[in-house]
Amino acid sequence: MEIRFVLRRKKKWTELEIEEVIRDLGEIDNFGIIIPEETDLITGFNFQASHMLDPFDAIYLSVVDKISGFLVSRDRDFINIVNKIKGKLTAFTPESFLETIK
Repeated sequence: MEIRFVLRRKKKWTELEIEEVIRDLGEIDNFGIIIPEETDLITGFNFQASHMLDPFDAIYLSVVDKISGFLVSRDRDFINIVNKIKGKLTAFTPESFLETIK
């Protein structure tokens, strides 16, 4: 959802270009696109109710919270909110994540 949103709204890509990129992403080894489930939406709703998160970020956090120990984003405000919620360094910029895992 986030990839489609950014490419559609921010980059002004056509629907055909977006679908091609999403299809190509699915072919990358060790990479998957996760579709939020009903429980993710409920958890996201609860995150948004108690923290200053937009709907996409709240859902993103709920999915990442369920499947991974880390969250990677370019949105520094979101990163700060996530780290405050978690009480530890959990969210990173792509660059800081790569530095951390070295």
